Amino acid sequence: MDDVINEFLVESFENLDQLDQDLVDLEQDPSNTELLGNVFRIIHTIKGTCGFLGFSKLESLAHVGENLLSRLRDLELALNPEITSGVLAMFDGVRRILSCIESDQNEGDEDFTALKDKLTRLTKGESGLGDATAPAEAAPAPQEESAPPANEKPEEPQPEAPAPTAAAETHEEPEINDEMEAVVNEFLVESYENLDQIDRDLVDLEQNPQDKELLSSIFRIIHTIKGTCGFLGFSKLESLTHVGENLLSKLREGELTLNPVIASALLKMVDAVRQILGSIESDKNQGNVDYGSLIEVLSKLTKGEAVDEVPDASPASEENPSEKVEAKAETSVVPVAENSAASAESVEPSAEKKPERRQESRGAGVSESSIRVDVGLLDKLMNLVGELVLARNQIMQHSSKNDDKDSAFAASSQHLNLITTELQEGVMKTRMQPIGNVWSKFPRVVRDLAVACNKKVRIDMEGKETELDKTIIEAIKDPLTHIIRNSVDHGIESPEDRIAKGKDEEGSLLLRAFHEGGQVIIEIVDDGGGIDPERVKKKAIEKHVITSDQASRMGERELINLIFAPGFSTAAAITNVSGRGVGMDVVKTNIEKIGGSVDIHSKFGEGTTLKVKIPLTLAIIPALVVTCGGERYAIPQVNLLELVRLDQQANRDVEMIHGTPVYRLRGNLLPLVNLNEELGFKQGNDNLDDAKIIVVLQVNDRHFGLVVEGIADTEEIVVKPLSKQLKGTNAFAGATIMGDGRVALILDVLGLAQSSRVLSEVAERALSEKTTVEAKKSASTQNLLVFAVGQKGRMAIILDMVGRLEEFKTSEVEKSGSLDVVQYRGEIMPLIYLSQVFSADTYGEEKEIMQSVVYSENGRSVGLVVDQIIDIVEEEVSIQKGSDRPGVLGTAVIKQRVTDLVDVRDVIQSTIMGYYDSETPALQEG
Repeated sequence: MDDVINEFLVESFENLDQLDQDLVDLEQDPSNTELLGNVFRIIHTIKGTCGFLGFSKLESLAHVGENLLSRLRDLELALNPEITSGVLAMFDGVRRILSCIESDQNEGDEDFTALKDKLTRLTKGESGLGDATAPAEAAPAPQEESAPPANEKPEEPQPEAPAPTAAAETHEEPEINDEMEAVVNEFLVESYENLDQIDRDLVDLEQNPQDKELLSSIFRIIHTIKGTCGFLGFSKLESLTHVGENLLSKLREGELTLNPVIASALLKMVDAVRQILGSIESDKNQGNVDYGSLIEVLSKLTKGEAVDEVPDASPASEENPSEKVEAKAETSVVPVAENSAASAESVEPSAEKKPERRQESRGAGVSESSIRVDVGLLDKLMNLVGELVLARNQIMQHSSKNDDKDSAFAASSQHLNLITTELQEGVMKTRMQPIGNVWSKFPRVVRDLAVACNKKVRIDMEGKETELDKTIIEAIKDPLTHIIRNSVDHGIESPEDRIAKGKDEEGSLLLRAFHEGGQVIIEIVDDGGGIDPERVKKKAIEKHVITSDQASRMGERELINLIFAPGFSTAAAITNVSGRGVGMDVVKTNIEKIGGSVDIHSKFGEGTTLKVKIPLTLAIIPALVVTCGGERYAIPQVNLLELVRLDQQANRDVEMIHGTPVYRLRGNLLPLVNLNEELGFKQGNDNLDDAKIIVVLQVNDRHFGLVVEGIADTEEIVVKPLSKQLKGTNAFAGATIMGDGRVALILDVLGLAQSSRVLSEVAERALSEKTTVEAKKSASTQNLLVFAVGQKGRMAIILDMVGRLEEFKTSEVEKSGSLDVVQYRGEIMPLIYLSQVFSADTYGEEKEIMQSVVYSENGRSVGLVVDQIIDIVEEEVSIQKGSDRPGVLGTAVIKQRVTDLVDVRDVIQSTIMGYYDSETPALQEG
């Protein structure tokens, strides 16, 4: 029974999460009968199952909720905020009872009498809700006692025994759209599994008719199928399972005793259910088979009447008497009161002639395409794959050292590498879940908070299909919930305040998720009042978070980030809802624990955006291995931008700003952090003549350079948690085992940036000011491509005009009119020889390889053939106008050499006539 209860709990918790979202959506669209039908079905299923399991308190609460939902579904009541709140409170009560069952194996001692009374009053249309003229007797109050499931029969919407022919004629096929298909497929998978179980249980039950547990299990499965297919609109299947459920109910209550005829009839019903499911799976309808005869037989057996035969289900146009199972009338049904020796005599002949049951051949259907796996098993499999990756790394490292000695071993190593990579990717996919699983509860959270705060808030969600590792999903649930609660409570204003500010009275909260750079970005955007930096400053000083002197030196961004300080809050009074800032330090800490980051942008009066960046997974990640102090360290590649090596000359360009070393990288000042110093190693020889290796890293949209001694390799590493002795350090995020079996620590990029204070706003402001000054100083600085034209000529092109540098074989050059052309990336690209354009001396012998500068504009490309690429330089250029030679912008001194600057457009226009006058280049003109 434990397995049955566990399955009931799992399904019920999933269903309740869906109910919260459906009811909130229904409040926005009360006329949506599909949503209302879904809510009713789920509560009806929970009620029926808990009645079978003996959870009377849960059954009683679900029963009154079902009565209210039934009147809503029948349009006898109209949904309003009070009814919505009452139904949501009922959901919460059901959830609390389920939690007690899960943790304590009982329904708890909470009293739900007041809630049930409220729901009953709402069902009767009292308190001025709904249709006050509706008959009050439509929803009688439930009995508190543990009613057997047989008592549910009067509540079922289906008739006791529908007429066979009428059932066949009036069944309407539901329309299965894209959204419904996923629900139907899940229903099919579960039903096929359950029917296979029923087959075994019925055979066992025939050998032991007194086994109440087997009977209850069969009854529960048929009851579940009946309730679900009723919601999905499969009326033919619902009618069949309904009469089967009635017969099983009589058997379970002891009013009938199982005999071969009843067993055969139930097995025929199971076959018929399987046949209908097969039609739904293959043809999206219930098929054209008439089950009227079978339904009639099941109804007679339920009433204790005798039947002559148990018919097979067959198409209405066909009859196959040879497949009918013959049975004597006197052995069909024997009521308990008359269960005498006659029944014992009747068993013998029937046992000798058991009916043959036709097995449906469905092929590879939905039930074969999915399987349920325990999460613990997936976690164990993930750990084993991690160990396999470590072993793979060790073998690959050994193989690289012995590649020349044993080619067979090297080939096997490569094959192992390929298999391990594919296995790793496959296992990772099994752990991936859409972020919508977390977001499903947020509409309910927003709705409840909006009602409590007397606000109107609309929640929109984009990117619900974005997938994350299950571990990450679990880790971000609470932080995201806290952020959303704060956004509704203190971010979005009251309707009156919003109208006064010229905004719509309904506030907007947007959740957006998407993949970017190997990470998942989650944005929580509200159009509320934003964060007032001056108010934050005042509160921070009052609470002694910062001093007045510190506050005077802080910028707006730094002040706003004070909301992440422990214990900080701008709330005027303590309420049951946290203000923006209360517990935000915990939010940030929990997100950073999983290797993520949180950033906030707010504009006072307009709204706030919180951006959360989190990794896809925590298990196996690609990393760059660096060396420092004789040890190896791993840097997650998700934070890596590029590697820069400073030679002796460039090393002398490192400057100091406010005590922080910086290097100007492509015009931007990059703060530097020396890993030796941060890890507490003795600083070695820091001679400026020594080359430096800088690992450029990104964190929170900001960049800094980590100076390391050397680069070892890149490889996939398995993340292992740190021991408790190292958990408090900011520099390390975890550990891994390298290919040689030694342990390497994984660097915490954010922790290094924070401990070195290179990302403080003071440092950023100083860098910004320095960059502005440098930009003004070097307004005329240009990045140029310098090349040779002829034997002595030097020319240059502004680097921004260079698309690519390419080399072409002379043999690849073809003719189009008077122009030389080459086939380049699916187009015909004309070539212009700059030595010919500028009448330069030939550079020497004709080379087999031509160097070309590709210039692209408006989707067309031209190759400018040069004699030799010399360098890419960045210099302050002072252009002097010389001769009026066509194709030359002017002359400048670059790297102590006189250099002509090429006017590319003029060269192309003069060489290829009409190039800029038409959609395609005039290749025929010379």
